[in-house]
Amino acid sequence: MTKLYIDNTTLTATNTCDMKAGLRYVLGYTTADERLELSAGTAVHESLAVWHRGEGVTNALTRFDAEYKGIAGKVHAEERLSFYNVRRVLSRFYTYFRDNPLPYTPQKDLVEVVFEAPLDDHGDIMVMGRIDLMAVFQGRMVVFVNKTTGSLNDWGKKKWP
Repeated sequence: MTKLYIDNTTLTATNTCDMKAGLRYVLGYTTADERLELSAGTAVHESLAVWHRGEGVTNALTRFDAEYKGIAGKVHAEERLSFYNVRRVLSRFYTYFRDNPLPYTPQKDLVEVVFEAPLDDHGDIMVMGRIDLMAVFQGRMVVFVNKTTGSLNDWGKKKWP
C-alpha cells in the first residue's frame, strides 16, 4: 500500500467541506490567483524564519522583499496588504525587538523543523507538518507558531490599532 500523507491544511479543508477538500486535494483544482493575505502571511513567515535563525534584520527584510514585492507591489500604498504597509509593520516589529528583549529564546537550529508521524499502527497514514520555531520560554522548550491574519474585524482594529 502507498503511504497517505496528510497535513493540518488537508484536515481543516476536509473538516470544513468534503467537496472543497476533494476538489483541492484529490483532483488538484485550485484558484488561478492566490489570495493576497496568504501571500503576505507566507512572506512574513519566511522573513521571520531568517530573523529567528539569527541572520539579521537586513537579510530578513530582503527575504520579505523577494517574496512579496512582486505580488503586492501594484497594490495602492494605503491599502492594508500593500507591500509598503506590510513591510512597514514587519520593520517596526524588528525595530521594537532590537531595543527590547524577546520574551523567548529562539533555538536557531530548530527553525522550520519538518516532521512526520504515523497515524496508524502500520505507518500507512502519515501526518506531516512544519514547526515554525522551537524556543525556550519560561524555562521550557515550546513550539512557536507564526500567524498573521487574513482579515481585520472591529475587535481587532480596537485591540491592534
